[in-house]
Amino acid sequence: MSFLYSILARMTLTEFKWLAALIILSVSLLTGFASIAFATRHKKQLEIGDAIANGIFIGAALFHLFPSTVADFQDLGIHFAYVQAISFIVFSFIILWLLEKLFLKKNQNLDRQTNVWLLTITLSIHALIAGTALGLSDTLSIASILFIAIIVHKGFETFAFVINVYRQLGKKAQVGLMLTVFSLVTPVGILFGIMSSTFIYAAVDKLLTAFFTAFAAGTFLYIGALHSHYLPQTHVKDNHHQYVKVIATMLGIAAMMVLSIWV
Repeated sequence: MSFLYSILARMTLTEFKWLAALIILSVSLLTGFASIAFATRHKKQLEIGDAIANGIFIGAALFHLFPSTVADFQDLGIHFAYVQAISFIVFSFIILWLLEKLFLKKNQNLDRQTNVWLLTITLSIHALIAGTALGLSDTLSIASILFIAIIVHKGFETFAFVINVYRQLGKKAQVGLMLTVFSLVTPVGILFGIMSSTFIYAAVDKLLTAFFTAFAAGTFLYIGALHSHYLPQTHVKDNHHQYVKVIATMLGIAAMMVLSIWV
């Protein structure tokens, strides 16, 4: 562990972002191609893991991204920084909720491929916003928090995506192609953020960073609160299992709270 810390300590912020993009891409591809083979064996464990990841997303939004957005708005001289930050976060949450309600609701007039593409677009919006926020982040601590939240949740999100697409299409070649495209979305967002922060003025960069951090906070809250319905829920439910999932989510939130104090 100390060896890993020493390596990270020598990295510049840009180098860390490039490494994060590579790791996220690798995790997405490995998880995706392994999902079909292992999906039927560990459903309950996957749901518990997803609950922990949801808590991490919620905790990252509350204890890291929200304070960072407020600080960026204050640095830019924006009045009522707290109100502005909350407004952007709520706005992004509502936009993503409306997208799902409008595009992913059950509609008998939509064929399977249409449903697949709508699911892909909606999840890709989440992934792109989170990646762009990481790419635009101006401190290593915020970049690290974003990376942790994304990487912990990425495996479960990719699992959910692959299973849903495979159930609709049933063709491994098509699923593999869509998985590859989907896996590239977050790294592309990171690279877009890196390029933007390189070629634009510092003030505009700070404004974009604040905006995308706020939007990422809303996205993280949305994923953490409402993301689990993407997972295949096939086993019999019981109250004990629901309590375990709630506790797992709370543990994820608590972990990010402790990390916020430590960092």
